[in-house]
Amino acid sequence: MGNPDSFIFSGLINLYMKCSIMDDAKLVFDEMPEKNVVAWTSMIAGFLQNEAPEESLVFFNPMQRAKVKPNQFTMVSLLSGCSRLNYGHQGKWVHCYMIKTGLNSNSFTATALLDMYSKCGTLIDACAIFDDMHSTDVVSWTAMISGYTQKGSPFDALKLFREMRRLALLPNSLTIASVLSACAKLGSPKQGLSIHKLVIMLGLEGNLLVRNALIDMYGKCGMIDESSCIFESIQEKDLVTWNSMISGYSQLGFGHEALVLFQGMRSNDVLPDPITMIHDVLERLSRHMEETMWEL
Repeated sequence: MGNPDSFIFSGLINLYMKCSIMDDAKLVFDEMPEKNVVAWTSMIAGFLQNEAPEESLVFFNPMQRAKVKPNQFTMVSLLSGCSRLNYGHQGKWVHCYMIKTGLNSNSFTATALLDMYSKCGTLIDACAIFDDMHSTDVVSWTAMISGYTQKGSPFDALKLFREMRRLALLPNSLTIASVLSACAKLGSPKQGLSIHKLVIMLGLEGNLLVRNALIDMYGKCGMIDESSCIFESIQEKDLVTWNSMISGYSQLGFGHEALVLFQGMRSNDVLPDPITMIHDVLERLSRHMEETMWEL
């Protein structure tokens, strides 16, 4: 039976990490007389939850020096850190470590490996993991579809989605967003419209992630009126919503509309990010402003 104090310490670490009080979590961890795998994993996962994936990976080094054997939850957290940082080489090392220690033999860790390889762009390794999985679910299928979409293989993403549907697996909002992104990359309104019908059938039309993906897809397919209609129907717009609509107007040459939307974004206290201010958008907005000045 484990030390009761260890459970109390680990619970405090989890509490502080969930409240984003990382310094206090570190203090509790440092004061622990006996640091077990739960405590180490709580710290590694906690850094990840608080958008500090680099610290999450670094923290594994002293865990190894302390000769504390990690568990599957430790490995999944490390793989997630590699995914977020796009550290494919480190992710491969973690995979090798898992094979050596026998921690790669279940669907939980296999899905994390699949997600890491997909996000880091090593789709050959992702495919190998996917093909070897004894059972697949919507999470593993979505990881593969997203990987193909993000790495410039939208045809493969749509092909995999059709296979998923053939197996009667219901997609979730992440799956739909990835597939819509593939349609956007292909500039394929026919397939995009088909996915939109599926969105309505699944009752996902109220999901903000899906709505943002629809705005982007319709904009990239030249159907700006459809993008605008969805944009206007969203009561609580996030940064991605504004960016998607501004980008759609800009790419189709609607400089005035893009500029008006940009001003509306600022008046709604939504701060732009580098995606908002991409060169193409700025160039079009600047050109429009110069033309307007000459007209005056």
